[in-house]
Amino acid sequence: MININKHPKTNLKPKTSPNSTNEPSNSKGCSTGLGFLSGLAAFPIIIIVLLLLICGICSTATYFIAKKIDWNELTNDTTDEEALSNPAKIGEYVTTKNIEWKVAIVEELGQNITSMYDNIEDATTGGKFIKVHYSVKNNGNEVVNPSEPTLVDSQAREYKSYTNSSYYIQNQLSFISINPGLESNFEAIYEIAEGVEGLKLKITGGGLFDQEIKYIDLDTI
Repeated sequence: MININKHPKTNLKPKTSPNSTNEPSNSKGCSTGLGFLSGLAAFPIIIIVLLLLICGICSTATYFIAKKIDWNELTNDTTDEEALSNPAKIGEYVTTKNIEWKVAIVEELGQNITSMYDNIEDATTGGKFIKVHYSVKNNGNEVVNPSEPTLVDSQAREYKSYTNSSYYIQNQLSFISINPGLESNFEAIYEIAEGVEGLKLKITGGGLFDQEIKYIDLDTI
């Protein structure tokens, strides 16, 4: 009987390609590089979009300048010329955007006005002080915050109310809200030069795109 000797068991290992290595994969580095390149590719597109926006804005501005479009045509404002040609009189109402205005009395105070407070000195001017008594009524459905009127003279010079008016009058229209349906009385003091003529109270109502301008002739001054 012939004995056949079997080969002893050995630890077998999987075959490996002679060209294979155990180095880690570079897939993560590749994806990062591709993301960076994509960002660079998008940058010129962003620049082009911004340039197109700038060109559009410049073209619009050039169009308005070339056509010489009047701002009043865009906003439907009442122009000074229209309002000045038809001023109201003392005691008459004028309306700006659901707000009624009326001048009741105009006083010429001279060169001195008396302070209401012991620690505030009386005011003196080289010209003269004018005091206007007027009322404001809200005929709308919402609360309004009307702006204090200004004065204009025959030379189209405009005067704001006296800086320290709150020391000399009680009812100044400043940061005041008026509820719907209510009417309030106010006073305003203006400092003007001697010899000023043709004084009118200038009233502006409405918002940025729907302003109205009205005038009340102060013919007693």
